[in-house]
Amino acid sequence: MRIELEEKERLDRLLDKKKDKGEDFKVLVLKLIDEMRDIKEVSRVARVPESTIYGWIEEWNKKKREV
Repeated sequence: MRIELEEKERLDRLLDKKKDKGEDFKVLVLKLIDEMRDIKEVSRVARVPESTIYGWIEEWNKKKREV
């Protein structure tokens, strides 16, 4: 069974309005990078500049503590 997401444009508007990209959002974006291996595509979907994502990756790699 396939389900269709309605009002896709509303998701885009919500992402565009969201100024605070909290830790949960960053973790999700990093997980997408790990799974998809395509920073350009994740950047487009998440509406986050590639340079920001690279910064988040650097920040993540610097942190050596365990979750």
